[in-house]
Amino acid sequence: MEHYFEIPVSCDGDEQILKGRLVTFGYDYKFYIVVKGEELVFEKDEQGDFRAISQSPVGIGGVDTKLVGAIVNALQQLSVH
Repeated sequence: MEHYFEIPVSCDGDEQILKGRLVTFGYDYKFYIVVKGEELVFEKDEQGDFRAISQSPVGIGGVDTKLVGAIVNALQQLSVH
């Protein structure tokens, strides 16, 4: 099942609204968030922390690692509520 959403993310004083979707697989779920035209996958690891999966290298012409961290913070805020 998929649910579409927009998530506000603040990074280096720049506020962005990113489009994403939540995909559930039984008891598991992943967030797919579009950043600079690329869809990044965010999922929880064994310790319960979010990790990002990308097709292109992060920080090398791809998505800035600070922005990835800001997205993780925003997702953690949503998970707490």
